[in-house]
Amino acid sequence: MTAKTALEHIYALPRFNRGETMEPVAELLRALREPQRALRFIHIAGTNGKGSVSAMCDAILRESGMRVGLYTSPFINDFRERFQIDGRPVNQTDFAQAAAYVLRALRRLPCADQLSQFDVVTAIGLVLFARAGCEIVVLECGLGGRLDATNVIAPPDVAVMVNIGFDHTELLGDSIEAITAEKCGILKPGTGAFVCAPQDYPAAYRVAEETAAANGIPTVIVPAEEIDIQQCSLGQLCFSYRGTPYQSQLAAAYQARNAATAIEAIRALSRSGLSVTEDAIVRGLRHAYIPARLELISMAPHILLDGAHNLDGLRALRTSIEAVAPYFARLHCLVGMLREKEPHKALSAFFSSPLIGERLACVTTVTPPTPRACPAEELAKILHGIDTPPAQIRTSGSMQEALAQCLADMQENDLLLCFGSLYSMGALRRLIQEHYQK
Repeated sequence: MTAKTALEHIYALPRFNRGETMEPVAELLRALREPQRALRFIHIAGTNGKGSVSAMCDAILRESGMRVGLYTSPFINDFRERFQIDGRPVNQTDFAQAAAYVLRALRRLPCADQLSQFDVVTAIGLVLFARAGCEIVVLECGLGGRLDATNVIAPPDVAVMVNIGFDHTELLGDSIEAITAEKCGILKPGTGAFVCAPQDYPAAYRVAEETAAANGIPTVIVPAEEIDIQQCSLGQLCFSYRGTPYQSQLAAAYQARNAATAIEAIRALSRSGLSVTEDAIVRGLRHAYIPARLELISMAPHILLDGAHNLDGLRALRTSIEAVAPYFARLHCLVGMLREKEPHKALSAFFSSPLIGERLACVTTVTPPTPRACPAEELAKILHGIDTPPAQIRTSGSMQEALAQCLADMQENDLLLCFGSLYSMGALRRLIQEHYQK
């Protein structure tokens, strides 16, 4: 089986299928001789910030000299980015072999028709990490927690909850309490420690603390008041946490909260016996990188990519753009979103900013390359219907055409901000890299 064939088999599986049970995932892993039992984990759930906290933890652990597995979703350029070992996506041969092994086991199972794409991809990741002899795996949840395929693991060394917001409400519930309860399903008796990031909603703290206490898990609540941002500019974030200075190339203001969460997760892991020095934390945060997270992908012209795609993500992006907007003459936006992300609410939150509105030249809408996309024409209608609609809105038939239109409109001191679905960001990132170097 080739990597291409493996992906065809994976994409042919249903997106959601399992219902209210984890047993099919457990059965698949038993057929694979339970690779997860050979591994130790930092397990990360939440709504916004999972990918960033995961990347930061991974970078810090690698700076400590450990053999680290990183499991994230979705990907930007290549599916194999979802499985990284020592900072590199697994190679095509290893991926194809692990996928073939899992898919053969799947075909023999009576419950095969109950397993989803994410279930099978998670099993492939666990096989890859076990075969590579990873000392620790940074394991990012999918959209939930309680019934997430990653929750098949035994109690982890550290469980982490990043900021919780309104996303996937059709599956997780329509209140912060319900969503938090689902995501806190990763908190199991025997978990070494629980780290809870600063939360936008007080109810999330309450549910998380109560769940951790009920399971007897030592808890660290990251104190937002101990985070002090000294500088936040394109390409660099300087901040202190509990009085210690740090730097990050993940240069959005909200990344300081993610960094503080990663610091506490690593310190909790150190208390479990995997020692990490403060120097490794400093170096890891400085080197941590994740594409399409306020990524300055081109300096001439200035182009930013950000995967903000829901209400809370766009609120955070608004804050970051307001901080840099005074340095630019005009702002151009290129946007592609998914229908399921309630784009009306999210776009209303972003474009209600007076500072952004003052500099906004044009918004171009595109259709992300996925069946779940909100079509460009529909997204334009949504923009026309928000309380503070952009003065100029246009649609584009392709990513390439949209990018060309935006670049043609730009003057020397303008900024192009591309944001929305990571499906859009991946496609745009490839197009930009064909023409410009960071």
